[in-house]
Amino acid sequence: MVSLLGCQSYHSINSHFHFNFFDFFNNHIACLLQDIFIISRSYSEHPFNNYISCIFSMADSRPIPTPNDEQLEGLTNLTNHAHRRAQARNGIDEKIKEIVGEKEAIMARHPYWYNTHRVQLANMDRELAFLDGELDNLQTEDETDAVKEWETWKQVI
Repeated sequence: MVSLLGCQSYHSINSHFHFNFFDFFNNHIACLLQDIFIISRSYSEHPFNNYISCIFSMADSRPIPTPNDEQLEGLTNLTNHAHRRAQARNGIDEKIKEIVGEKEAIMARHPYWYNTHRVQLANMDRELAFLDGELDNLQTEDETDAVKEWETWKQVI
């Protein structure tokens, strides 16, 4: 195979059993660069080049709005808060599963004698109510941070 400038390709070199691999790649890259130069030069001299560049030119070249350092710091803090809340939710979910499992085990062992374990079951219910309140607090923080994030992006745009 021969490129635009007549440089030899791998197939013609490979027909000779002895060749230097480094020389082959050196020659091949030089040929590719020459081909690219010829193509780019012919493109720049083409009569329709100005017409094509008008078609593909950008309509508006204004800068893309980006947050400043303070806004980025605020967004990073919001992300960190979200990660902390996700970890807290996972911990609460584990505690809830543990409490519900213990409660079901007590009720399964003593299906008709709840009175003997009334205090323990009441403590479990209080702990579940507390964890429910913690989940509500996390939800409130989510909503507050969502508003802060929206306000930050409104300032950027």
